[in-house]
Amino acid sequence: MKERNHTIDILKGLAVFLVVYDHIWHVTGIHFAPFHRYICAFYMPIFPFASGLLTYGRTNESFFAYFAKKCRAIMKPYTVFFLMYLALGAVFTAILFHKAFVPKLEWLWAYLFSGNLLSEFSHKTGGAEINVLWFFETMFFAYLIFWFISKIRGFWLVLVTLFMGAGAVVLQYIFRSTDYIWTTPFNFKVIPLFVFYMCVGALFKEYCVGKVNKIAKVVISLILLIAAIGLIAHFRNVGIITRIKAPYVPVSVLWLIGLYGLFSAIGRLRLIEYLGRHSLYIYGLHMIFFNILAVRFKMIGYATDSLPIKLCIIVGSVLACCVCFEIYERVKFKLTGK
Repeated sequence: MKERNHTIDILKGLAVFLVVYDHIWHVTGIHFAPFHRYICAFYMPIFPFASGLLTYGRTNESFFAYFAKKCRAIMKPYTVFFLMYLALGAVFTAILFHKAFVPKLEWLWAYLFSGNLLSEFSHKTGGAEINVLWFFETMFFAYLIFWFISKIRGFWLVLVTLFMGAGAVVLQYIFRSTDYIWTTPFNFKVIPLFVFYMCVGALFKEYCVGKVNKIAKVVISLILLIAAIGLIAHFRNVGIITRIKAPYVPVSVLWLIGLYGLFSAIGRLRLIEYLGRHSLYIYGLHMIFFNILAVRFKMIGYATDSLPIKLCIIVGSVLACCVCFEIYERVKFKLTGK
């Protein structure tokens, strides 16, 4: 059995915490703008980058076996989370708005195209329309494409990476008028960008991992991170992963490589690693707990534009997701023994 890559866990733990931060600040309508524009350049690309780094060179099974494995790993939790959001929307509609639970044909469309199930609730409570499930479908299709790319080596891998990066910029430019990612079927607007970051992870694994000593790793990482920060300061706004601008791609690559090198030199950070190991569940569940907590704070009269309240919601949502996962793991072990 191969040793677990703890640096990847740290990166994913950092990324999922920033996802929760971004969604909560976005819904409540307040960002710490100087900080926010910097984190937007790397926290979502971390996930496909880590997937490419871990997957490259290890896809020896057939495409159909690989497809089945990704269905279990991604589409199964996606379906569970979808049903949970559906149930949450029904409960909020019945309790808060005194409306009957009425099945809708749009739910099937929402499942296929990652539509937002809490739109009615979020609009009536003053929140923004946030959809977290798009990530699962996008990663699923990116993984399927990457199975073919993972067979490529050397110059051709570099060429495919450049092609995917250029294609992602062009595709997002074509669909620049679409405000939300799920207005394009199956999120194809962003899939090439996810595949690009997976290719970057593959190239990084092929040519960089284990090639430099610790001191050189820290120096190079700091140079790359300073360059990324400088570019963002220069361009002021490089966009977000669903609405990128041209500088977003090179800036995000600098962030990814710099952060990986820095954290691999630092060593173990067990709390963040724990979040990284459970990042899929935190990503899928956090908006459920956020909506519950946000409603609770509004019902008892607190203002959600208060910094302490926001921090409580962020930490509370993350902790609740981890507790749910631990309960699930223990129940599963009791029932199946594994």
